[in-house]
Amino acid sequence: MKQNISRYALTVFAVILVVSIIMTGRNPVSRALSLRGDRKVNILLMGMDAVEASKHTDTLMLLNYSVGERVLNIIAIPRDTLVRYEGGRPRRINEIYALMRHKTSSDREAAREFLNFVNNNLFSGQLEIRHYVQVDYEFFTRLVDILGKIRVEISEPMKYDDFAGNLHIDFSTGVRHLDGKEALKYIRYRGKGSDIRRIARQQKFIVDWFKSARKPLIFLQLPRIVSAFAKNTNTNIGLWGIAGLMFEFRGFETDNIRFFTLPGKFYSQYWQYNPAAAEENIFKIIAATRAPRETTYLVEVWNASGKTGAARAARDALIKSGFNVVEWGNYSVYQQRTVINNMCEEVSAGLVARNALGSGDIINRYDASRTVDISIIIGEDYEP
Repeated sequence: MKQNISRYALTVFAVILVVSIIMTGRNPVSRALSLRGDRKVNILLMGMDAVEASKHTDTLMLLNYSVGERVLNIIAIPRDTLVRYEGGRPRRINEIYALMRHKTSSDREAAREFLNFVNNNLFSGQLEIRHYVQVDYEFFTRLVDILGKIRVEISEPMKYDDFAGNLHIDFSTGVRHLDGKEALKYIRYRGKGSDIRRIARQQKFIVDWFKSARKPLIFLQLPRIVSAFAKNTNTNIGLWGIAGLMFEFRGFETDNIRFFTLPGKFYSQYWQYNPAAAEENIFKIIAATRAPRETTYLVEVWNASGKTGAARAARDALIKSGFNVVEWGNYSVYQQRTVINNMCEEVSAGLVARNALGSGDIINRYDASRTVDISIIIGEDYEP
């Protein structure tokens, strides 16, 4: 009897293994992940709202994953980006999907058409995006609640009331642990600033989320995650591709996430995209295999810990590790955790700085207009 059970279990395992190999070979995402090398996986992430029964891309990001390096590049596309559509009429990019959805009456067809539009108008000849994932507010809130509350540190009051849209945001400063509904309000908040500030907040949130989601028993929630994904998303990646990505990013280090924002400038109510700057400051960086940097990193250090002399102690530790600390002093508000804002192209720079300090959350956010390579805000967790 035991021998028959063992044979049956072995047969089932063999069938599952064969099916997995076949499906992995057929799915382009799974195949790229399994073959490794210098392959890239490009996915357009569309976060959808629903205003007056019309869907808009409230958040738009390109996820560029370098499989061999295990580096995830996230390019934020401001929702006010100026594009031309249907006869050259100027439009915000977040309006385009709604127009396509109205024309096609199908989320799947509209998503494919929008993917082609982004390819042709923003990344033509630079990045080939074949895959998309479209998520809505309900999926986001469900996923946060499944994975558990997310710790964020709010440095300025966030208050906003939209009675017509039934959106009310009221967060005071300090550390908060956000559930799904609260997290949605946090990432939607624009305040008095532009969408560029909201993007920076969303990028920090992604790092915080990755850290909060790394729990030993998170795999037990897999059935609920798959259920939420099946119900509240639209994608052309396929089940095996999604499974491959989930397996790939288990235990993924946030140090290997590098953020970019589509370069441009404000023109009237639009964000005017600068393709030449994108070529120099995004596409070349993503494509390059870089040699070790020969010059030293320029660093600034700000003390938000409330501890006297913390900035000077951090400065000394960084200088000892070879950094050029050009400015240091006190920060305007208190902060619990140390944050290392790495604004240069090398993702390793933030890790070297953290090793010198002994602690710190790293945010790799490339900035071509930076005056220093790394800006460090010392939090209470820092031990000189």
